[in-house]
Amino acid sequence: MSATLRKKQLLKGTGKMKTNPSLTLLSAACLFLPELSASEKMQSPRTLNISVIGSSTVWGSGLIGERSMAGTLDDILRDQWSDSVYPDRMRFFSGGKRIRPQIVKNRKFFRGDAARITGTGSYAEFETTGDELAVFHASARTEDYGIIGVYADGRRIGTFDNRNPTLGEMEKHFTGDGVTRVFPLGRPFTYAHEITVDSRISKTTHYNLNYVTGDVARYFPGYESVIVRAAPEKRVEHFVYFFTPPKQGSRIRIRCRYGETIGYTACTVGGTADENVLESTFGIGNVPFDPANPRGFSAGLDFRRTNPGALFFHRFPNRKKRVIRLKIEGGKNPYLMIDFASNRAHMLQNAGIGGFTAARFLTDRYGRSLEDLLRDFVPDIAFIVLGGNDDWAEGKRLVRRKISGVSRKELDRMPSMQLEAVLPRKDGTFDIIRKSALIESITPHSLKSSALIGSEVKAGNFVRIGNYCGDNRSTAVRTVSRADTANGEIFWEKPLDASSILGIRSLSDLVGAEFTVRTLRDYTENIRRMTERLLKANPGMKIILLNTYTPNYFLREVWGYAETMAQIAAENPRSVAAADASPAVWKWADAQISGKNSHTFTATGAGVYPLPWKGHAQGFRVLVGGKDEYGKTCRIHSGWYYVPQEMPDGTWKVGRTARCPRNAMKLEFTEPPAPGTPVRVLRADRRWSNDFAHPTPDGCRIIGTAAVEALRRFREK
Repeated sequence: MSATLRKKQLLKGTGKMKTNPSLTLLSAACLFLPELSASEKMQSPRTLNISVIGSSTVWGSGLIGERSMAGTLDDILRDQWSDSVYPDRMRFFSGGKRIRPQIVKNRKFFRGDAARITGTGSYAEFETTGDELAVFHASARTEDYGIIGVYADGRRIGTFDNRNPTLGEMEKHFTGDGVTRVFPLGRPFTYAHEITVDSRISKTTHYNLNYVTGDVARYFPGYESVIVRAAPEKRVEHFVYFFTPPKQGSRIRIRCRYGETIGYTACTVGGTADENVLESTFGIGNVPFDPANPRGFSAGLDFRRTNPGALFFHRFPNRKKRVIRLKIEGGKNPYLMIDFASNRAHMLQNAGIGGFTAARFLTDRYGRSLEDLLRDFVPDIAFIVLGGNDDWAEGKRLVRRKISGVSRKELDRMPSMQLEAVLPRKDGTFDIIRKSALIESITPHSLKSSALIGSEVKAGNFVRIGNYCGDNRSTAVRTVSRADTANGEIFWEKPLDASSILGIRSLSDLVGAEFTVRTLRDYTENIRRMTERLLKANPGMKIILLNTYTPNYFLREVWGYAETMAQIAAENPRSVAAADASPAVWKWADAQISGKNSHTFTATGAGVYPLPWKGHAQGFRVLVGGKDEYGKTCRIHSGWYYVPQEMPDGTWKVGRTARCPRNAMKLEFTEPPAPGTPVRVLRADRRWSNDFAHPTPDGCRIIGTAAVEALRRFREK
């Protein structure tokens, strides 16, 4: 898309943004600015379109930024890359007197609220500095509206109104067949439903829960149905979901109203009986859509984005400080509901869908593909944040070894993500095939193992080196640059030293330790295709491939992704960059160790000690006689991992199983302290993620900030 065409998509002069394909006004060279100091805050970049493409870690709560790293990015766009004015910095007047506005709460508003005033002559006033004015406002689900005059330093520069064009009423009729339980209403945003079955009132309500599978009826006692969103085709619409299919020949009549509260967030999630209380962001899926047996209420159905229908935009001929007044000048029971104002109209799209993979973005037929994204929104900057779900299809490892005579007790303590097979023996023990081999010799740039002889390992594969214990820094990942499978040796470019791996003093300590090799072939190819398609839509686009995972490898083997992202970025360094949030996560976790969570004991001379904590954590110190030895002479073994599962037919399942106990963590010493030595183990007070995949609010801030830092580094190259 040419710069000229993109500029035409922004209305010139005054008026309301009526369409949004894009608000792109920048050349590629101007896209990235460093974080601004207070004195530089007004020096904003031009308007940007930014898309964050990912799975559940981007999805958050299913809106734009709630519980998502996209929310941190949105905050930075509004508070650092533009000068935004919120209602608490505005002055409100009515009848010549200063008033307090009504605060309206709605999750689709920016940060969840907006200020409302009513009556002709009432106005909001504030100061802003810049050469553009963007006013994000809202339209309630009502036929009332206001006509708003916009003034800058007393001069009228335009008008907008908050008429709501989405309102209406409808009636639908269906005939039951005794099988079908889902009936389409043809549109989203319906409410005030009146349902009769053979002239009998049938009680219904909006589905308002989060991720639910199985029997939904148990959550809605006293109701016969729920109103829920689904997307059997590309269009998202409401359906009536009957808990029991209406009987054969029954006459079903559905009357309802429809309408959307128009605000900061554009998506198909609507209000319930109370327009400011939202229905669930989850719907029926994931396709194929079967009206007789719809899937669980667990699918994300659409992308979410900054709403151009809630935006008034004006460009000034010069940059300066101005007093802006938004005055109600007419209408029907007129009102003004303002979310915030800014000197830039940055547009953000959250294209995160729970469970999605790179392959799904290339193939989805239900309105959530990359093609659908680009049809609605062409970004200047795109983050691709994928890997966690892709990894379930990338389980193949290129080296293995067999361990015989394993007891049942030993088997029950083996993390099954590291196993390829469990084979029962006649003597009651087991043969175990591990997806790893042992290092026989190692240098900073290579390792040898007889398991590599005749293997499929080749350049471009990824090798993980070291015995994983629960701390990702107990291993190191390298990209294979050359493989000599005739002699059993692989090589890499980035040097490896003892400081690269937790718990060793020299590389020789790795002799006898594990290593494993993987390809990530399909994921790599799919990400390449995604970047190519994005750049075809906008050759000036900048793409950031962002690894957000710092997982427990016993639960998710998401490793090698930062390295493959770096490979892809190196193929097109002008347009694509790679970034890894893991270093920021570890730095934050280590900084959360205050001493509030600690365990103290006296050494007995043993090499292993149980800890009082179950499961997994990140961020430890181990004070031995007052000196921190964590990662030097000791480490902590996670107690949260999948274990092998025996199936009814006597075979064994490995990998991701139904058996995932949270056992006690263990402190393991390579150099046990002398008996009588005081030992104090300190654990971080907070977690970036409760499952070490989906971020907490802390994790969202860490990852979102890492994303912005990646943009800064890209600009400075």
